[in-house]
Amino acid sequence: MLGGVLVAVGGIVAAAVAIGNTAPPELPPSGHPVMLENRPQPATLSAADRREITAVARLFLRTAVSRHHPEKSWPISSPALRSGQTLADWKSGVLAVEPYPVAAAKWNLAYSDRNEVGLDVWVASDNLGAYPPEVFRLTFVANDNAKHRRSWLVDSWTPTSMPGTVAAGMSPDGPSASADSPRASAKSSLLWVAAPFGALIAVLVAALGLSLRIRLRERRITAPFRGRSL
Repeated sequence: MLGGVLVAVGGIVAAAVAIGNTAPPELPPSGHPVMLENRPQPATLSAADRREITAVARLFLRTAVSRHHPEKSWPISSPALRSGQTLADWKSGVLAVEPYPVAAAKWNLAYSDRNEVGLDVWVASDNLGAYPPEVFRLTFVANDNAKHRRSWLVDSWTPTSMPGTVAAGMSPDGPSASADSPRASAKSSLLWVAAPFGALIAVLVAALGLSLRIRLRERRITAPFRGRSL
């Protein structure tokens, strides 16, 4: 039995040695630099490109993002952004663009290649409590098929920061007292009278604190975006 196993193992080893390594031989290094396909080509935006990109961004925010006649952004959107949807979908408000009720917007240039441009766009709403300010990455691709001149199309709209959430809650606990004690009953009556005023003051302080925190966060986020409104 053992002899048969040893003979079988020996046969397998002999076959492996005879066949050898079937992998193709490695090529020696050529010494030439590796060429990457579609390597980004950093480029400075011309004044005309900058004007068109900001105009396209302004229209996109006011229509597609704010959901005010989003179909108006259909012609300025890339095929990738419109993929799987129709103009009728956009007219009905069904589009792959995250909505936000934009009341104010500012931007910074994130990067610019010859065929692609990225903006970091800060947006704010009229209702900061329900819709805190956010920062989105808005990208554009060159449209070389445009007649007479080069144009730019919106290619993506992606959030880069999470909206700030501030929650304020109250859980007042009243002092316990025996109902059989007159003094306790008097204290309880005073507490019932003072409780609404205390609750009102607490609500006002919480609202003021919330507003202050939102304003401070807004100022911190918008500091890099000053002077570049959309």
